[in-house]
Amino acid sequence: MLGSAILSGWVVYKIDLASYDELKLSYAKAQVEAVTKAQAEQIRVDEISRSAAQQEATKQLAAADLARRQLKDLQLHVKNHPTDCFRLDFIRLLDSRIHSTLTQRLPLPSGKSPDSCSAFTASTLAQALGDIIDAANANSRQLNGLIDVYRQSLIKGK
Repeated sequence: MLGSAILSGWVVYKIDLASYDELKLSYAKAQVEAVTKAQAEQIRVDEISRSAAQQEATKQLAAADLARRQLKDLQLHVKNHPTDCFRLDFIRLLDSRIHSTLTQRLPLPSGKSPDSCSAFTASTLAQALGDIIDAANANSRQLNGLIDVYRQSLIKGK
């Protein structure tokens, strides 16, 4: 009787050990599968990021080239004349639009009236306006690029 109890205990032990080994094996397989899926997802995300960075770099190079050409264009087409007078009120109006406020909220320089001439010349004013427009366009391109990357990630994620 004692022998059969020992024998049955040993059989149960071997069955439990086999079940445990089977469980360890299935856990290891699941872990390998999870790591493989995670690596594939990381490669996918890295490819999207690399592609977006490449597109952005190409756009930045094109924008820099355009800016150089526009500066030459400005120098060709805008000439300063000693009689040019851009009134302070006109400059304040432009500044107020940039800062999303009213012209009256921007102070005049000490001792100057709204009709006083500003320090701007035709070329410096054209350059300043061009820089502002370029910055707005760059922001627009960057936001559109981010939207494209987001859309690509949604499409590739399906």
